[in-house]
Amino acid sequence: MKKPAFPRNHPKQRLLDLNVARIQVETLICPDILGRSSFDRAIKGADSALKWPKWDTISRRLLPSIYKKLETKVLDLLKSATAIAINCDIWSSKRQRGYLGVNTDMEDVFRRVIYGDEELELEPIDAEDLDTRSPLAKEVAEKLIQRYELMPDRKIFLVRCVAHTLQLCLKTPVENCKMLNNSVEKLASVVAKLKKSTRGTEYVEKELGIALKARCATRWNSNFIMAERAIKLDWTAAGLDPKHKLSREHQNILEDFVEMTRPSQEAFETLQRNGVPAICQDLPLIYGLRIFLQGILDGDQ
Repeated sequence: MKKPAFPRNHPKQRLLDLNVARIQVETLICPDILGRSSFDRAIKGADSALKWPKWDTISRRLLPSIYKKLETKVLDLLKSATAIAINCDIWSSKRQRGYLGVNTDMEDVFRRVIYGDEELELEPIDAEDLDTRSPLAKEVAEKLIQRYELMPDRKIFLVRCVAHTLQLCLKTPVENCKMLNNSVEKLASVVAKLKKSTRGTEYVEKELGIALKARCATRWNSNFIMAERAIKLDWTAAGLDPKHKLSREHQNILEDFVEMTRPSQEAFETLQRNGVPAICQDLPLIYGLRIFLQGILDGDQ
């Protein structure tokens, strides 16, 4: 006999609703992704009486409450902190929607908390426009950088994630090199076709012992990982149609690309392995110490 569903006000159901809202805030996952059937099946697998939270419950009641608490905490930090590091990380439209509060009605909360009483004179931001290549996203990034780096009297400055900066240093030169960019795009197309082939997938796993990696839009170094693994393969043995194979010229360019960018990738992996993905965790302490010591010197004078 099927177990009856819990009413919406049941303690277990209310706890689930709250935890789903917290997941959305902490992971910056958009609500439409969280609401997919796979999540629903996972919940029902734990307890068939539970129901996936209603959209209105999350967006109109729980999220505003959570954001209000966050706003209070952030304002307290702004008032009491010696220094604040803003880690500005603009990569993809999904992440950017997350930073701006996911929902349109949350943008005002974000503005009040981060910008304080002063206006940044930005036009209203539509979540759908926040592609990383759009002029609007670049304008937001530029104004954030100008605001936080050039206002030492406000004790606020911007620090980029070191690991991501290593990737950004190489991203623009690769895009500006037409010959290399064409080879990377060609490889991405070949890898996509190979990953759809059962024979190709089995061959790759047998040869490399790991899956062939497709590139990820939010991680520039996925181009390196994709190329490093792919150039080791025999495309004919993988069963790839000859018309889709990489030319010898593309192959040579990609081999050089992997060798030239390997030091950057190794440095990136070292940072992650040592648990220091972002120097923004350390610089506020250093900056605060510098202010403290300067205060002692000024007092002595």
